[in-house]
Amino acid sequence: MRTAILGDVATINPRGEKVEDDAPVSFVGMAELDPITARARPLESRRFRDVSSGYTTFRDGDILAAKITPCWENVKIGQAQLDHAVGVGSTEFHVVRPLERLHDRYLLHFLRQSHVRATGALRMIGSGGQRRVPAIFLRELRIPLPPLPEQRRIAAILDHADALRAKRRQVLAHLDSLTQAIFHDMFSSVRDRIALGELAVWRSGGTPTRTRPEFFEGDIPWYSSGELGSMYVDDSKEHISAEALLMSSAKAIPAGAILLGMYDTAALNSSIATSPGACNQAVAFAIVDDGAALAEFVYFAVQAIRPQVNKRRRGVRQKNLNLSMIRQIEIPRASIDDQREFAARVEQLTEQRKVVEVAEECSDELFASLQSRAFRGEL
Repeated sequence: MRTAILGDVATINPRGEKVEDDAPVSFVGMAELDPITARARPLESRRFRDVSSGYTTFRDGDILAAKITPCWENVKIGQAQLDHAVGVGSTEFHVVRPLERLHDRYLLHFLRQSHVRATGALRMIGSGGQRRVPAIFLRELRIPLPPLPEQRRIAAILDHADALRAKRRQVLAHLDSLTQAIFHDMFSSVRDRIALGELAVWRSGGTPTRTRPEFFEGDIPWYSSGELGSMYVDDSKEHISAEALLMSSAKAIPAGAILLGMYDTAALNSSIATSPGACNQAVAFAIVDDGAALAEFVYFAVQAIRPQVNKRRRGVRQKNLNLSMIRQIEIPRASIDDQREFAARVEQLTEQRKVVEVAEECSDELFASLQSRAFRGEL
């Protein structure tokens, strides 16, 4: 199949739009770019004069790709669907605007492929939690370029297949909301509160130097905040060695520890580690005193207040939590018997969820295969 350099068939980070000061524009933060639906929906409307500097400007229909880790790896790539012709948003967005030879939905599906994201991650520049995909990676990226009618056909097939996957994700979301409803029903009336800092000693991890490649050739899971979210985690994308653990600020995480993300849109992403591991500096972790609280209870208690707590994040370009803020988070001081009852009900729902997750994994594998065939010209 014929290919093209993306920078020849799309504009990467086009110059700012000419907009009247009083004109309304759609404001889209990083949190509004949904990695599941691949849509960037506006948080609110603002007057352009209030957001004309310090933000990225784009048009309705543009493709937005988060440049910063871990958002890029977590598929924060989607299409702007705005309430106005022009939008403004995070400076951590790359804007990709297809030209006349490139279909927007075809481009979106191409960029969301796992191998494109993996290659982009390897090209990141910067250090620690501030690594970013450079614009030159997108400009030089080669994209298969069949005629427009064929691009539209491929995009329509992939859109339809993705919609079927979305139905299973809706079932999972329903199970999640049911669990939260049970939590609310059992504990919303509990007025006595306890701070996380009273339940455990909270610490954060670190990043071994990447100038020692052997540090990342071990078998110890090394979690980033973007990998958290499911109630339990047992493995990570990257692994480190025992030597890296000894010779860096990375810290050993015991099985049963609660992990809480602290940075940017991954703030309060939460999981419980089912096996020993380690984490980077964007993750707080602790073993909770099981005589006072169960890990599963703390996990759902934090999720129940996540929106309120995340309003406390601080920062200019990137709003983060810190260890002090984590320790100050207050959750219901519930009896251990009530917590055990809640955990038992959660376990029942978890078993149902596992069945749906297996089906979802099969759907994801089939969709990835469909994507691969589509961009090899075999669809």
